[in-house]
Amino acid sequence: MIKNIIFDMGGVLIDWNPHKLIEEVGIDNNDHDLVYCELFKEVEWVALDAGTISFEEAINSVNSRLPERVHDKVARLIDNWWNIYFKPIDGMKDTIRSLKENGYNIYLLSNASIAQKDYFHKIEGYEYFDGRVTSSEIKLLKPYMEIYKHICEKYNLIPEECFFVDDSSTNIYHALEFGFKGCVFDGVEEFKKELRKEEIKI
Repeated sequence: MIKNIIFDMGGVLIDWNPHKLIEEVGIDNNDHDLVYCELFKEVEWVALDAGTISFEEAINSVNSRLPERVHDKVARLIDNWWNIYFKPIDGMKDTIRSLKENGYNIYLLSNASIAQKDYFHKIEGYEYFDGRVTSSEIKLLKPYMEIYKHICEKYNLIPEECFFVDDSSTNIYHALEFGFKGCVFDGVEEFKKELRKEEIKI
């Protein structure tokens, strides 16, 4: 019997859209692809999620590969992206509330920088969560098995009683290997169908 629903953040609770972030911060089309590759496809972003690099170190490292004209905007993207573009996934707040009302425990398991604690309240439905595990705070990343073990140990969860939803098939694969039930997020209605397959009340 499933008792706990565990949510990823980006791509599940909020629209994770690096291209939109780049547009919103005012980087023009000529620099868009360069900034995208050097910021979101290189190691610094992962290192922030892993908690092994500071914001200042990340900014200096990324900007060392970029033209000076974008430095200030890249710095804003690194240490303040959540105030630039933070759009909830429509319908997820109501879904979380319904799950909570039906007696399920609600948790967040996210690869994110240490700043997540400062913007967690911006997630619609955050008030229904019973706990959260953020990769940077424990220096463990999804999809490594240890992070799934950590959330279970922290909140006394039994893996077979947990249902995990993430937008990454790799993360879900390893969660299933650990013993969770779960699904790759493909929209709210598909998510609800997956919950009903496991006889989860929604």
